[in-house]
Amino acid sequence: TTNNVGSSSLGTAVSIATPTVPTIPTNLVLTSVSNTQIDAVWGAPTTDGGSSLVSYTISLETPSGSGNWNVIATVPASQTTYSFTGLTNDVEYKVGIFSSNNVGNNGNMAMTSEFTRPNAPSNFGVQTIDEDELYIGWDVNGLSTSTFTIQTDYTGSWTDVVTDTYANLCIGNSSGFCEYTAIGLDSGSNYNFRVFNTNAGGVSENSVIVDGWTLNNAPTGLTVTTTANTSTVANLSFTAPSGIVTGYQIERESPIGGGWTT
Repeated sequence: TTNNVGSSSLGTAVSIATPTVPTIPTNLVLTSVSNTQIDAVWGAPTTDGGSSLVSYTISLETPSGSGNWNVIATVPASQTTYSFTGLTNDVEYKVGIFSSNNVGNNGNMAMTSEFTRPNAPSNFGVQTIDEDELYIGWDVNGLSTSTFTIQTDYTGSWTDVVTDTYANLCIGNSSGFCEYTAIGLDSGSNYNFRVFNTNAGGVSENSVIVDGWTLNNAPTGLTVTTTANTSTVANLSFTAPSGIVTGYQIERESPIGGGWTT
């Protein structure tokens, strides 16, 4: 300080920190909720730059890896979650988030990516092959990295029959469908099936539930006896096959070599 006499000695020096931009948000995590929704959650930056946070700016890169970023929303600093809705199924989305204070942002985003879940397999069907095999097929869908899980509730609860890759189930089939043959089944039995598609984002909804029947095994132990003093009656005896039998078709060949008739 100074007066008419002169100046005093120097006073105490004080440093004033100039606010800067904040660092990027922390712990950004994306969760695939469905085939059309991804949820984001994140934490505050490690430093606010000496000025209170104002907002977060949320962007999507579409398509992922293109460098084409679009601002989706700007939310207040008190909000650290966001839901992306109306997305396309089975697609990878990259999310970037800026944190801003009154100074601005540092030009860098917290970034990570996630897939939406796939649609459920469609046009799912089952056909009978023989006594212990059923053909299972559905429209080709999914990515080359997809896997499919087929389930049955034959034992009373849904259990996995198989989980296999897109390449094994959907490539090279003359039918143009994804295909699987269930083997080792019980003869004369009814099976329900459903199928799921799984990608990096998670598991799809299940397909429609369809059923199919295996054929019955042939009866065994057939014997033929005739009734005494008659030429018009023959008695048949046999052991029924396992499974559900709704009827029998009996054929005879007469004369031998003359062809079979019902």
